[in-house]
Amino acid sequence: MNVQELRIAAPDIEPMRGVYRPSADSLLLAEAFAMNEPQRRLEVLDVCCGSGFQGIAAALRGHLVDAVDSDKCATINARRNALLNVVQLRVLRGDLFAPVIDRRYDAVLANPPYLPTPPKGVRRHVWCDGGPDGRVVIDRICREVSAHLNPGGSLWMVQSSLADIPRSKELLREAGLFVSEVAERIEPFGPVTNERLDYLESVGLVAPDDSYERLVVLQATLTA
Repeated sequence: MNVQELRIAAPDIEPMRGVYRPSADSLLLAEAFAMNEPQRRLEVLDVCCGSGFQGIAAALRGHLVDAVDSDKCATINARRNALLNVVQLRVLRGDLFAPVIDRRYDAVLANPPYLPTPPKGVRRHVWCDGGPDGRVVIDRICREVSAHLNPGGSLWMVQSSLADIPRSKELLREAGLFVSEVAERIEPFGPVTNERLDYLESVGLVAPDDSYERLVVLQATLTA
């Protein structure tokens, strides 16, 4: 999927070096949220915001958006991209929900790092490092997000089949959320995944002849 294939207005994004460039997963999440969001103005949180793509896309449709990232370059980039798109985006730096500890939202958007990552060695793409099984950040989101949702509010999270989608559903249900898959896409492995194939094969996450992953968007709703 590319921007031209989107059925919604996509923001103009100029990623800084070291910040994740919006890709197929970003576009899948943005479209899934836009196609399924309630027809009213929402208070939205974009966690792991990176370049600000998700938050800006939501702000362009009139939502009130906070965006959080732990990386300094990402927060600078998100602010710049918000200016480029002429939208208001409150960008905060911190660890996941820490900067908004007392806030609740109608929607939380998340494109977290989910790529399983070798525990040793120098890595050039820290923005996609999800820990040995890809779940270091995902698990925290699943366990913590319910405390930051209004009744009836939803988490919208994209992840890969490489990072155990059923486990995400299980944790979200344990947190009291109703979970469904609202979008999916089969994508060929990207450059970073291909760089890590030896590791992925060694831990049994891919077979030697695998070359595709399944991307899904999970909607997890806190029932009123």
